[in-house]
Amino acid sequence: CNDKLTKAVRDNESIYLESVPPYEKVPPISEACMVKAVQPSNLNKMSGDVFVGLVPDSSAKVVSKYTELVDTLIKKEKGKLNASTDVARSKLKEFELPEILVALDPADSRNLTTILSESLREKIAEVNSYGGVKHCFELAKELQGLRNVGTQMLNSAEQELETESNEDQTERDRYKEKWVIPASATLTGSLKASITDFRAKIQTARDSDKSTLQQLEQPENPILLLENENLCAKTPYLSKPMVSVGACDPETAANELKQCLSELDSCSAQRTLLEDKLNETKFKDNILPQLMSSSDSEEKIFNDQLLKYKPLQDSVAENVKLQEGLVAKLIQKHQQFLSVYNIGEYKSECSAFAVQVQHAYEIYKQIQENFEKGIRFYTSLQDAINALKMQCGDFCLTRKMQRDDFIRQLAYANQQQQQYQQQQTYGA
Repeated sequence: CNDKLTKAVRDNESIYLESVPPYEKVPPISEACMVKAVQPSNLNKMSGDVFVGLVPDSSAKVVSKYTELVDTLIKKEKGKLNASTDVARSKLKEFELPEILVALDPADSRNLTTILSESLREKIAEVNSYGGVKHCFELAKELQGLRNVGTQMLNSAEQELETESNEDQTERDRYKEKWVIPASATLTGSLKASITDFRAKIQTARDSDKSTLQQLEQPENPILLLENENLCAKTPYLSKPMVSVGACDPETAANELKQCLSELDSCSAQRTLLEDKLNETKFKDNILPQLMSSSDSEEKIFNDQLLKYKPLQDSVAENVKLQEGLVAKLIQKHQQFLSVYNIGEYKSECSAFAVQVQHAYEIYKQIQENFEKGIRFYTSLQDAINALKMQCGDFCLTRKMQRDDFIRQLAYANQQQQQYQQQQTYGA
């Protein structure tokens, strides 16, 4: 406490500068009202019984029992609808519908979805996103550019060595036996061997590139199939037979099967609506007012309230019965369709087409990988050739400096000799 008092006094004397009265003059602390009592204005205006909304425990148990009955009823009806849906889906999958009808239209892009696997379709989409076959030609052009640059660099290095050798020979012819600097041919052996080795590597790579490019430029190159336009144009479709051998003509068989599918779709849509109505009726179902106001027995109230679901139960039964008839009709129309169209031949064509597309993709990847390996090879080779070219340039520069220095030495020696001869002549 003393520390706090001391701090407070110090703060006041240096910061606040407030006048502090003596203890004797400070008034005593008295009581104070902290809250104000207020009489509620609407306390006597409550209308009706405030407990009217409370549900007795016995009634709550009855409501819970009724809710369980409704849940059981809804679950049973939905089970009928779901079972009916499963039967329809099973039959459609067994008969490969509607895919087999889609195959009648050669322009329908959905045919590829049923013929090619998802992974293969994704690979083809990736190929076309890069530009397809054009991408391979672009890689080939890039290869040629890198190869030409490498060849030009070798030519330049070789030309530097040749120029240096000619300059050395010129000075050798000029100074005869006085030119004692080693001949260029005795010093450039390793550099020229490296140039020859690099040329051989480029030639080998050029032959390999040529083989890949020839494969790419074939008029009937399999990878052309991967382009979207060619892929759609060559996709197999279920064609009409040349001679009708079935119970009806092909167009009628297809139309009747399509009509049957349409009726099944409508029936399925009705099931969806029935499920929504069951849920809606359950959501709006409130038995509590009836329980609170009626003196009837619990069983009678339940039976009366469950009657509201009777029309929906009848509709569910009608829908199930309707689909049973439609499924029977589907089986009949499908058999009729099979008697007209050669499904087996179509499936064989689809299998062969899928194998053909897979083969085309593998060839494309092989060509692409060959070109990409070539680009990596030429890039690394270009770095090595550049290093060799720098060595050749350094060699030529060093030789030029050596020649220039030796020429100065020869000139100085010649000057000294002339001066000596002059001295000998005048001295004589």
